[in-house]
Amino acid sequence: MPEIVQNVISCVVSLLVWMITYYSGWYVFPKRIEKWNDWTEKEKYKLCSCLHSTLHGIVVPIGIFVVLMHCDIWNDFKANSCSEIEIVFAWTISYFAFDFVLVLQYKAEFWQVFMVHHIVGIMPFLVNCFFSSNLHFLVGLGICVEIANPFLNAQTAIDLFGMHDTDTAKHVTYITIIIWLIFRITLPIYLLIGMAWISIPAYGLDPWGVIFSYITGFAIGLFCVAVLFVVHVPAFLYYYRNEHVKEREKVKELKDIEMSGNKIDKIAKTREPSEVESSSASTERKNSHPLAYRRRTSSFHTC
Repeated sequence: MPEIVQNVISCVVSLLVWMITYYSGWYVFPKRIEKWNDWTEKEKYKLCSCLHSTLHGIVVPIGIFVVLMHCDIWNDFKANSCSEIEIVFAWTISYFAFDFVLVLQYKAEFWQVFMVHHIVGIMPFLVNCFFSSNLHFLVGLGICVEIANPFLNAQTAIDLFGMHDTDTAKHVTYITIIIWLIFRITLPIYLLIGMAWISIPAYGLDPWGVIFSYITGFAIGLFCVAVLFVVHVPAFLYYYRNEHVKEREKVKELKDIEMSGNKIDKIAKTREPSEVESSSASTERKNSHPLAYRRRTSSFHTC
C-alpha cells in the first residue's frame, strides 16, 4: 500500500476516534453530573474536550515509542526513512484539525493564540505524511510532550468541579509541574540541541519540509517555557504556600482556645461582610487569583 494512502486512511480512522470520544462526553456527562445544566456551553466543552485530549496523550506517545523501537532510530536526528511512524503522525494531524475546529467554534479565552499554536503544531506532521518525509525521530519524540495531557485535563476537571482548594488539587498540581518539567521542558531542550547540532547542519533546508520542523520545534519550545512560568509556577506556589491549609489551621486554633462569647461574636461579625461581595470585586479577585490563568486556559491542552 502506498504511504500516502495509508496515511490518509490513518487520518480518517483517527478522526472518527476523536469525534466519537469527544461527543460521547456530551451524551454521558449529562446523566452523571447533577449540575451539568448549570454550566455554560464553554464549561461543558472544556470537560468534553478533556476526553479526546487525554486519549491523544496516551495513544500517540505509546505508538511513537513502539515505532521508534521497531525502526531502531533512537537518537538518530537525521532519520527520515521510518514510514511506519507517519501512521502515528496522521493521528496527530486529525487531532489538531478536530481540536482546531472546536477552538474556533467555542472561542474560549486566548483562542486566537491557540489557533496559531495548532497551525504551527500540525505543520511538521502534515508535511511528513503528505509532502516530504523528514526528521522522523525529532518530530516523533517531539509530540511526546502530549504525555502531560492527562494531568492537565485532571486540573481542568478539578477547577470545573470547584475542587481547587482540596488536597487532591494540590497533589495533581505537584505531579503536573514535575511531568511538565520532564516532558515539556527537558525533552524539548534535548530535541532542540540535537536539531541545532545535528539536523540543521546535516540537512539545512533540503528537503524543504524540514523548515516546518525547525520552526515548530523552536516555537513550541518557547511556548512551553512561557506556559510554565505564566500558568504552572503560580499554581505550584499557590499550593506550596498552602494558603487554604493555613486558613484552616487558624480556624482550628480559634476553636481550641477558650474564648469569650463576645470575642466569638466579634470574629463572626468581622467575617460576615466578606461573604457578600459585589460582582465586580468578586470578578477582580478571581482574575488576580494565582490559579486564574490556569482556569482561563484550561480548554487548551497542548503546549
